[in-house]
Amino acid sequence: ADCCVREDPSQHTSIVWLLKIGFGLVPSITLLAAIVALLVFPKAARSRKAQEDVRAGVEAHRNGETVEDPLFPGRKLGPPPQSVEHAGLLLHFWPKELFAVIRQDRHTATEQDSVSQDEVAPDYGALAHSCFV
Repeated sequence: ADCCVREDPSQHTSIVWLLKIGFGLVPSITLLAAIVALLVFPKAARSRKAQEDVRAGVEAHRNGETVEDPLFPGRKLGPPPQSVEHAGLLLHFWPKELFAVIRQDRHTATEQDSVSQDEVAPDYGALAHSCFV
């Protein structure tokens, strides 16, 4: 039992400073930044009327109406675009992958048809079955 008793229970100085910074300084800086953001935020936007205007604007926006931005008077927000069947399909690909398919399609088409690259329109449907290297 004597081998398991630790003589000096204090932490190393670097650990103590790490804990002081982690539990004292970092939250203090974060709180200060939050207070500054709250003070800079427009007072008119903090009112109950502004909250009701925002909710009414969101509801009207959902219904496809053009609404005035309650936080920035005079700024009109148009209705969201209508969704289509394949909206956002290309968002699953990196731009590098998209450009690789376009280059591959143009290269293949110019080899087969002996036409210039400017005359060839890329086949974007090839993305559904292409393998990117």
